[in-house]
Amino acid sequence: MIKLPTSDHPLPPAFVEQRTQFAHDYGAFLAQWAVFEIAIEVKIAKLANLTSLDASIILGGLNFGSKPSILYSLLRERGLDGVVDKVRAVIDHARRNALVHGIPWSEEDDPQFVFFKREVGDTYKVKQLPFTAESFNQHFEKLCELIAYAFEGMGLTLWDLHKY
Repeated sequence: MIKLPTSDHPLPPAFVEQRTQFAHDYGAFLAQWAVFEIAIEVKIAKLANLTSLDASIILGGLNFGSKPSILYSLLRERGLDGVVDKVRAVIDHARRNALVHGIPWSEEDDPQFVFFKREVGDTYKVKQLPFTAESFNQHFEKLCELIAYAFEGMGLTLWDLHKY
């Protein structure tokens, strides 16, 4: 849980600004990720000669992890390994699972935000992914840069996504 200031517990303006920046960037991260995920679907549809409707029906119900695997196979079949590298760079940098499925936490007076990611398998593990507002902003800006390179590599535009 990320505690925000209340009238009962006012916080210094700089602290409120950090929290506001983090909340903004986190929301923008989620939106940017959604665009990237649709871009993967669009590229799969183009490579597999699927209509938008067919691709949406086939890909819409898949977990995210399956979509890059399908895309990588289609790209490699066509000798486009460099595009695979650009898409993989986005996924590797994003830390999507921790940020989307993790539990966000911040103490009222602590400028750090921590995402707790639980992993259940043979053993139970809890991993922490800490950020400050500034480090998350840098993480988000780098993600946007990598997504732009991936779009370029995939030969996609926002219009392609709009048509999908």
